[in-house]
Amino acid sequence: MSEAPGTRKTAALLVGVAVTMASLSFAAVPFYKWFCQVT
Repeated sequence: MSEAPGTRKTAALLVGVAVTMASLSFAAVPFYKWFCQVT
């Protein structure tokens, strides 16, 4: 089976977006604690 052009690029982009969102969700916890202490 042949892949459509750009399939791998689209998949890599979606994986990158998912990893970035997961990383930001984990990073939000210490940032929120710091923000609450400052304000």
